[in-house]
Amino acid sequence: MQKLKIFLILPIIIFFGIWGCNQKSYSYGDFESVIVFSDSVLYEKMLPVLEKTFDQFIYTPHSEKSFYLHRRSIRDLNALKRRRNLLFLGLLNGQDEESRYIQKMLSGELKQALNRGELFYIFKEDLFALNQMCIILTAQDEKQLYQKIDQYSQTIFNILEKYNFKRLSVLHYADGHQDKLEQYLSERYGFTLKIPLDYQLIKETPDSNFIWLKRLRPDRNLVVYRYRGTQLPTDEEWLFNLRDSLGLVHFMGDSINREDSYMQTTTFDSLDAVKLIGVWENFNPEAGGPIGGPFRSYVFADKPNGWIYLIDISVTDPGEWKKPFLDQLEVIAATFRLTK
Repeated sequence: MQKLKIFLILPIIIFFGIWGCNQKSYSYGDFESVIVFSDSVLYEKMLPVLEKTFDQFIYTPHSEKSFYLHRRSIRDLNALKRRRNLLFLGLLNGQDEESRYIQKMLSGELKQALNRGELFYIFKEDLFALNQMCIILTAQDEKQLYQKIDQYSQTIFNILEKYNFKRLSVLHYADGHQDKLEQYLSERYGFTLKIPLDYQLIKETPDSNFIWLKRLRPDRNLVVYRYRGTQLPTDEEWLFNLRDSLGLVHFMGDSINREDSYMQTTTFDSLDAVKLIGVWENFNPEAGGPIGGPFRSYVFADKPNGWIYLIDISVTDPGEWKKPFLDQLEVIAATFRLTK
């Protein structure tokens, strides 16, 4: 990644020689939309691997995508250059308008690095507008382009998702956060979260092992539960049962749909962790059932203090898109910090 930063200096200077140095406005549009500037024939050939990279499906319990691709001609760039996510797709020796545009963006040094295979994907923030991410994917020929996208698929997705969460964080905390509540959590529980102004602490237990933060319209929930232990649990069925037990006690019978849920290994605040991903459901009429929605649970060990933590986020919004709200909760969950 350090090489990438070095190589990007010259092409960006050349690029602004074309477009000028006017003061930039903020980007706009859906956070999940990616405008793809590409030749139509090349785009159709790359579409399967592009969809694998960007259109990763999320079940909420309806099928939603992480990002939505929209192909456009480079001739539409002026009208679309302030959108939040732009992707330039072409070939280093291509003769289509989009490939030639990419070639003009690249310095000789950068082209040589691409030809030598020293780098493939290029990310540039704030190229045309503030809080914008631009991506360049280019290679010598169609076969290599397809293979490279496939090879770096998850890395490309992770970089864009991480940047998207960064933008959401700025937006989410634009009006501030709840210092007093955060200090209370730190003093009583030994951990804290950066809590937006519109979330409320609606439940905590006398044993200081459970808190529930909530926002309405639509319902967004963040729960922190902990129990004594030092060994990170990794048995999927056991963890599903643990989450179900919390649903039974605190959420009027919420349970995990095992067919649409799974576990993966990850990290959380630099700690080894597991993540439960899937759909919760509740058929209890007193809880408004049948209802359901997406959830995510991070589980990790605080070994020095002898705690196993479960941070759970979930959304309820029947008939509506839920991923944007789930992303907001991911941003809040990522602010979790141990303070003791």
